[in-house]
Amino acid sequence: MNKISSIALAAAILLTANAANATTGFYTGAAISAQKHNITTTEDKKKHKLKKTKPVIDFFAGYNTEIASKTPLAIELRAGLPLGKIASEKAGYKSSEAKAKYQLGLFTNLGYKFTDYFEAGVTAGLNLTKYELKYEDTLAKEENETKKKLKPQPEAGIYLKGYLSDNFSVRLEGTYAFKTKLPILKIEKTDVKKRDNKGMKIRLAGIYNF
Repeated sequence: MNKISSIALAAAILLTANAANATTGFYTGAAISAQKHNITTTEDKKKHKLKKTKPVIDFFAGYNTEIASKTPLAIELRAGLPLGKIASEKAGYKSSEAKAKYQLGLFTNLGYKFTDYFEAGVTAGLNLTKYELKYEDTLAKEENETKKKLKPQPEAGIYLKGYLSDNFSVRLEGTYAFKTKLPILKIEKTDVKKRDNKGMKIRLAGIYNF
């Protein structure tokens, strides 16, 4: 009986250690997102609205700790690559386009582990996005212009996380990217007063826990 008790105690300690390892320590991963851009350009007498959903691929690294029983807290750094144009227009000899070139983010995740395999919580942070706006006129080339700006954009939402093993997990997020101001080109300044961007983001991440 003593041997059986010892084996059972050792197994319990091992299982506890494995569960702790899954929520404590450094981790890294990759994610793909579908980000909706709601762009509103305000002119003197009217507003132009454009909605586009574009993919974003990002890589991240962070650290997990438990601030209370079954309550993990994570701090996470992200570097993202948005794909495609978020706005474009062509009329005759004139064309314009807007791109999100890259993103750098710092996020905090606060969750609760309902079981050893399932966690849910809230996430919030700040993305720095490098935007590029370009205007081209093939006839009046002296008016061609490219403007690049690094703009902050806060995000907040919820997440669901499933633990596949001691080292691997997946996380599904739904966040809202709050309004940020996009650049205005010189040629637009007589008419355009402001240009804003906001929208929802759905993000699926795969995580490796060290």
